[in-house]
Amino acid sequence: MALYLRAAWPHLRRRHDSAGLMASSLFDLTGKVALVTGATRGIGRSIATEMARAGAQVVISSNEAQACERVSEDLKRCWRAGWH
Repeated sequence: MALYLRAAWPHLRRRHDSAGLMASSLFDLTGKVALVTGATRGIGRSIATEMARAGAQVVISSNEAQACERVSEDLKRCWRAGWH
């Protein structure tokens, strides 16, 4: 089961991290799609979160559909809150 999360809304894109520092342009994934396997926990979830934070459209993959839904909703909530 894979869910598609569009996290690169250009009009909402934050360019500063929680400390107020400018985000690195070396890790700008705007317009890219990231497929993250095992994205519902541990390292996979952290990778999915950071790729979404960098502007990628993230495909969350796991063998548990409910876990994919939870991660998707968590990432959407973080995005709306400005990643703080």
